[in-house]
Amino acid sequence: MFSINEIKDTKYALTALFATQLASENMLVLGKTITDTWKIANLIHDNMRDEFVPNNKVLLVKKFIESELGSNFPLVRHLEKGIGVHHAGLPDDVRQLMEWLMESNSIRILVATSTIAQGVNFPVSGILVSTRQLGDATMSSRDFWNLLGRAGRIDQPSIGMVGLAVTSKKKDRLSTVRYVKQKTDDLTSTLIDMVNGALETSTKLNLSVLAHNPNWSAFIQYITHMKNQADSLEKFLGEAELVLQRTYGYGHLDTDKQGIVLEAVRDYAKLLDDNPDTSMLSDITGFTPETIEDAIIAVKNAGIKPEDWRAPMLFSDSGKMTTLVGMMRKDITEVKEIMNKDMGKTPLTDDIIGKIISDWVSGQDIADMASKYFGKSDDSITDCVRTIYGKIINGATWGMAGIQKMPGSGLEQDNITDDEKRKIAIMPAMIYYGVNTEESVLMRMNSVPRGIAGKLGRTYKANNDIYSNTVDVLDWLDNLHDNDWSPTTDGNMTGADYKRVWRQLSGMQQSNQAK
Repeated sequence: MFSINEIKDTKYALTALFATQLASENMLVLGKTITDTWKIANLIHDNMRDEFVPNNKVLLVKKFIESELGSNFPLVRHLEKGIGVHHAGLPDDVRQLMEWLMESNSIRILVATSTIAQGVNFPVSGILVSTRQLGDATMSSRDFWNLLGRAGRIDQPSIGMVGLAVTSKKKDRLSTVRYVKQKTDDLTSTLIDMVNGALETSTKLNLSVLAHNPNWSAFIQYITHMKNQADSLEKFLGEAELVLQRTYGYGHLDTDKQGIVLEAVRDYAKLLDDNPDTSMLSDITGFTPETIEDAIIAVKNAGIKPEDWRAPMLFSDSGKMTTLVGMMRKDITEVKEIMNKDMGKTPLTDDIIGKIISDWVSGQDIADMASKYFGKSDDSITDCVRTIYGKIINGATWGMAGIQKMPGSGLEQDNITDDEKRKIAIMPAMIYYGVNTEESVLMRMNSVPRGIAGKLGRTYKANNDIYSNTVDVLDWLDNLHDNDWSPTTDGNMTGADYKRVWRQLSGMQQSNQAK
């Protein structure tokens, strides 16, 4: 049970208490961190006294989570009481299924980190907010009011209720009142902050130097892209100010700083004009020209050969995956911040990240990988999922696709056939989807769960050309018999279960209902 001190001075405990009392409502509960969401869900679960009978949708999702993350994963027991959880430590499929359960009023409470405010699109009867944080920063009032506007919509059975947790401390009460009274935000611009910061130590801006700062990367890529689109250097120089006026921040700088930025952009455009190949490669990869120059040197020093890119070799213990990960974490500005971000308590070396990528692509279960690389703690699966969906899917996929396009990568040689080039080019997609064949990638692209993608991919390839657009893959999947969806290994998911999950993830369920 809750203690008085927990209720009075701990926001997540206070929030959990009210959620327990209002459990009959369709409630969204926001926690500050992933850890807080589990604490809130645990407290609600342990103090929930009302009876809850899971419907078929909840039972299906529960079976899917058991199959993907193991029967001991805490979300399994929470669903038994109508409590869902939604945060970045869960696979995308699971998060999407949590939203489905909430949309269909199948669960009573969804406990989530406040980042759900950026994409949630379902109405709720009530919202309890344990924090005003959105990630590492305070939630903007725009996001706050947008989120609160989802409570008590016209199709809800009751008046919307919103609760914002406040501790017994006077300072917290006063700051909360001020926050709620704030109706609108003053618009701010990242560009303004970047310019002001750079000019603290200099009277000029050198974009070539600033390119190694991740905060400037997007701006420099924008300038590079616009320069590439111009018919000539002279035309770009003449239109540079118009290009800058298209950004919100430039128009809100004072006149002197506008002049400094304009001069820097024109100087940078002249450098781009001297290196057209690097400039065009920037557009293709999403890296700044400076990053590309660093990556070319790193690729050349790595001595990568065409055979190193072949899937069995690359993902083997003796392959170049560790070398590639090292490049991403050291030499590629746009990727290294993602690849070096702390995703848990376990420090990850280049070698460990490379092995996780190889295991992920080979189809190993997340629960097994979590135990192998993150230990047997309660947070191991969360840390493993955040590493996969944070570092690997967001960072390594982008990094590998860019490295493949670098001169010296071994892929520009004439003795590589078009078929080999195609198989190598699909490797970033294999990393993104966690599968190791082209046909499995095709299945994953059409929302097939990872655990059944290999089998269905083989079935499809045996009867169809995977590179032809003559067959609608979604229709082909929808017309498959339930038995064709049966997994190749023993588990609690049947073929019918997998197909039902797929129909929800793919949107086929809603599409057929709308007909």
